Amino acid sequence: MLPADGGESTVVEVVGSRPPSFTTSSKHGRLVIDFAGATWVGQVPAGAAGPVLRVHGEGSAGAARVTLELAPGAEAQLAASGNVLRVEVERGLAAGDPALAGILADLDAGAPARQGDGAAEVLAAAVAQKAEAEADRLARIEAERKAKAEAERLARIEAEKKAERKAEAEAERLARIEAEKKVEADRLARIEAERKAKAEAERLARIEAERKAEAERLARIEAERKAEAELARIEAEKKAEAERLARLAADERARAETERLARIEAEARTRAEAAAARERAAEAARLAAARAAAARPAPVAAAAATRRQELTYLGFKPTAAGARVVLRTAAAPAFRVEETDRQLVIVLDRARIPVANNRRAIDASFFGTPVGLIRPVEDTASDQVRVEIALRSSAPAYALRTAGEELVIEFQR
Repeated sequence: MLPADGGESTVVEVVGSRPPSFTTSSKHGRLVIDFAGATWVGQVPAGAAGPVLRVHGEGSAGAARVTLELAPGAEAQLAASGNVLRVEVERGLAAGDPALAGILADLDAGAPARQGDGAAEVLAAAVAQKAEAEADRLARIEAERKAKAEAERLARIEAEKKAERKAEAEAERLARIEAEKKVEADRLARIEAERKAKAEAERLARIEAERKAEAERLARIEAERKAEAELARIEAEKKAEAERLARLAADERARAETERLARIEAEARTRAEAAAARERAAEAARLAAARAAAARPAPVAAAAATRRQELTYLGFKPTAAGARVVLRTAAAPAFRVEETDRQLVIVLDRARIPVANNRRAIDASFFGTPVGLIRPVEDTASDQVRVEIALRSSAPAYALRTAGEELVIEFQR
């Protein structure tokens, strides 16, 4: 207990291990404070202090009680702060009043106030009335405290609900963001896969083109090697023959042999020249017939002059008689023939080559036929397709024929 305001009031502090949960009751000058869920382990001061006549503490199962005996007319105010309950008691009757002394004596004796003393009766009635008023005031304070505690509890519950709703909303927002991230990641993964597939296709196409170019280069090298080997063989045969003739010339037999060979060579030359003359005459006749046949207008070509044409196939094949070149179009071909000394050109008007592979040239010079390089040319400016056939000899014999959608050119050796 601590005196305050010069002894006009007394402060009683009840200290616990946690914030107090308590109820109060007041009657006949006693203030009773019950603490729920508590155990009494403290000590109380002895004697009186101002308006507080006596303090008593006790404990029972699951509760503790503190009882304050108050002077008549004393008023108590309670305030909790942290783990401390502060009870401030303001003075009622003065400590030297005879009526207060008699009441204290009765309290010490455990007896009620004396009867027959008019002043004591009046004082007791006043004390009882004051105590009842104080009990009402304390009851109102307790009700207000409980209402405030309930309001705070409800506010905490509402704040917790709001926090939960906010957390749920945040979780939903984060889930949406995560789903959107996943969708975007999937979209970017598809784009990357498509890009890689396209790059791989382009890489494989380049590899295939390089492989074909290398195969063509190796084929040309092989053809050149064979040609050089053939020339070397002919040169070796010539050299061997020259050496043999040189040895024959060393003696008379060589001279005789030389003369005989000269006669044989002269006769062979004469026969060869006669045969060549006959062959030239026959060749001239064949060329004349072929040119006449080529000069005649083809009914198919004239009929197809207004129809668009597509070259769908170009092929070459060596034959026993010479060589064959085949042109295939989407419909019956319409064509013109242009001829020079070393080239035969098939012209397809209003035509195109839709497939890139059919625009590739064919090198037929390795087969020993009258045909050399076959080169298709798509001339978009003149809306023509020209198939240029290089000839390895001057004006070889050839014949043209159509079969359905094909134009076939037969070359004679």
